[in-house]
This record gives sequence, structure tokens and C-alpha cells, in this order.
Amino acid sequence: MKITSKHLLIAVLLAVSVGLAYDSMTNYMNPYIAVADVNADPARYTGKSLQVIGTVEPGSLELTNDGSLNFVLLDETGETIKVTYRGIPPNNME
Repeated sequence: MKITSKHLLIAVLLAVSVGLAYDSMTNYMNPYIAVADVNADPARYTGKSLQVIGTVEPGSLELTNDGSLNFVLLDETGETIKVTYRGIPPNNME
């Protein structure tokens, strides 16, 4: 069977489609990062906007002069990270 440019184009489009589907499944299914992942490689995440799953440690919430919030985020295993949140706080942040 002779491979034509039509067959090659279909193969390339199929490969791109599979790649995009894989990327969307792995990167966008759960946008939250675990506290342990941040602690494992802090330099990778420092200064970046992230969505980290956890709860605010009681008594750690502090409003700064510039309007940002500083707090400690706690996960279910007891690991913690210090967070600076800039912007309007979400409704569930108390």
C-alpha cells in the first residue's frame, strides 16, 4: 500500500488530537496542587499563582497593609505551607 500525503495528514492530525486529549486529561482534571507537592519542590512554585488544596490553620489568618492575606495552609497529613493571597478572598475563607 502506498502512503500518500492524505494518509500522512490523517496520521499527523490523529497524533495531535491524541496529544491534546492527553494534555487536557492530565493537566486540567484537578487544578489543585497538594501541600506535599509544594513542599517537595518549593522553588518551582515560589512567586507563582497556584491553587493548593488544604484548610487555613486556625489563628494564622493575617491581613497585611497592602490588602493581601497571609496564612498557613494545612493538609490532611499535617503538612503546612505559608501562603500570601492577593485579591478578593473567596467566600469560603473565614
